[in-house]
Amino acid sequence: MRAPRGPAHGRVLPTRPGEPVSLTATIRAAAPHQPARRGVAGSPPEGDRRPFLLIEPRDLRRRERRDRARRLVLIALDASGSMGAHERMAAAKGAVLSLLLDAYRRRDRVALIAFRGTDAELVLPPTNSADLAEQRLRALPTGGRTPLATALARCEETIRQTRAGEAVEPLIVLVSDMRPNVGPGGGDPWQAALAAAERLRAAGYESVVIDTEPPRSALGLGPRLAAALGAQYVKLERATAPAIARLIDDRAAG
Repeated sequence: MRAPRGPAHGRVLPTRPGEPVSLTATIRAAAPHQPARRGVAGSPPEGDRRPFLLIEPRDLRRRERRDRARRLVLIALDASGSMGAHERMAAAKGAVLSLLLDAYRRRDRVALIAFRGTDAELVLPPTNSADLAEQRLRALPTGGRTPLATALARCEETIRQTRAGEAVEPLIVLVSDMRPNVGPGGGDPWQAALAAAERLRAAGYESVVIDTEPPRSALGLGPRLAAALGAQYVKLERATAPAIARLIDDRAAG
């Protein structure tokens, strides 16, 4: 008999050859038949060398196991004009590329949302292809305003649509200088971003914030948005591949 390796869920059913066996359910099924199988109404007689519990094939039970959902790493990358400084955008893309390659190594699915102007576009739907992800990332243009609230809403929409077709455990990675300057319907950009972040947190989605804001002109909004998301927070200059991997592991484990 093979012991099950993961947590069991669902109905207890008769087993089939080669399937994991539920020991507890099997004992429970066999127990009422013990007196009849021994021909006595009590404990095994002295000298009876048979096992204390006599189990027959019809007693065997299997337990259905729910496979662990695959992780979906959903990257929301700020491609607005304020990110357009060559060094900063290159560093942000480098951090995201490290993240993509690490996700590929772990066999996670990845998706990429780029936000600029007044829109947030799903430039890479959930995929296992690291090559395709790298191509889309390198070709990404920059410019325009920072629709942060729209980007967070697109994250929520993408997760909902993906979960309609498959079981995934989402992890949102937001890469931005956290300077929203356009909100949905002309509303306050910052308050709209906070409200969108709080909705994601209320939904129970894990998240990581990588703050690309330059130190010389820092407004300090990144930690506040991370708090609204319930996210791990890291500055871009510290967002090395190992550091990002640790953050993701922490969120996945938590």
